[in-house]
Amino acid sequence: MSKEEQLLEYWRELSPEAQEQVLQLAQSLKPQPEFVPQTPLGKKLWEIRQRAIKGGMKLLTMIHAGAWKLRNESIKKLNELIDSCHLCRRGNATR
Repeated sequence: MSKEEQLLEYWRELSPEAQEQVLQLAQSLKPQPEFVPQTPLGKKLWEIRQRAIKGGMKLLTMIHAGAWKLRNESIKKLNELIDSCHLCRRGNATR
């Protein structure tokens, strides 16, 4: 029996939810086309990125990027709160 036939046999025994998970896994394993930058700046940035990766630099995942965004938003809100407190104190000092 070929691997394809084995896969179909296993597939038929799976629940619809499990079949969906298998499809998602198969899609994630499909080779992605290589990115080709379209502008001179894009080409330069792509070169820099490739050199960084070859040099051992770890890239941020979407989770890391989300954490940094949340961190930066939190810092911004905290700074706004501190500024508003300073304004309140200045306003109270003049009364």
